[in-house]
Amino acid sequence: MNMDQQRLCVLLLLCLLLQQSEVTADGKYFHILKTCQFVEKSSQCDVLYQIQYQYNGRLQALYNSSTEKVVGFTEYGKVFADIVNNDTHYLRVRRNDLNYYCKIQADLIYKTIRGKAVPPVTRLKTVRSGSGGGSVVLVCSAYNFYPRQIRLSWLRDGVPIPDPPGVILTEMPGGAWRYQIHSHLEHTLKTGQNISCVVEHVGLQEPRLLHLEYSEVVGLPLGGSVLGVGVTVLLCAMGCLWRKTH
Repeated sequence: MNMDQQRLCVLLLLCLLLQQSEVTADGKYFHILKTCQFVEKSSQCDVLYQIQYQYNGRLQALYNSSTEKVVGFTEYGKVFADIVNNDTHYLRVRRNDLNYYCKIQADLIYKTIRGKAVPPVTRLKTVRSGSGGGSVVLVCSAYNFYPRQIRLSWLRDGVPIPDPPGVILTEMPGGAWRYQIHSHLEHTLKTGQNISCVVEHVGLQEPRLLHLEYSEVVGLPLGGSVLGVGVTVLLCAMGCLWRKTH
């Protein structure tokens, strides 16, 4: 798989398979959920295939393709696990599920999504912080993209910032299956420090890095100070001229 596919594997938890539900005669609820989860490892794109067996909303047993075993969590689930773990036909069907649904079908879905992907329009800006103390709020935004799976992260001098701030993801006004996302980071001004926002999306050939230099961060308040000094000098000059002429 190429790099775009690997990035998509990291971004997507792809639920491909049918959800089977059945209500028994006594009104009890039986539910089976099958999922494909893609995890990037080295240069490969590993797939984890799981089946959850639930009864009345409680997890009874879980099949995991990494171990090719079913683990029971209740009395019924443990009995079920003992039976199917010794059933070669059941295990063979699960391997076929992994190959067909999680690999073949996933590749087809990826190609469909990749063909319709719209890359985001990105922007990094500063706004004044209400807390004061030399702080500003940095806003990293991405607009008009599809599909909605996207990742925004922050770097300080090239090092990832732990515990990233909350992110707001909404549909663009007017619909058309386009989305927008905004991430806010409050930052205290420090000389020589650089802040960057990284945008990752299937519509981009590679992650997009948005830089905000220190000089840009201090530009807004500095510009206001310079303007204030200029106005003060102008008023003083006008005062001196008025005294000389009167």
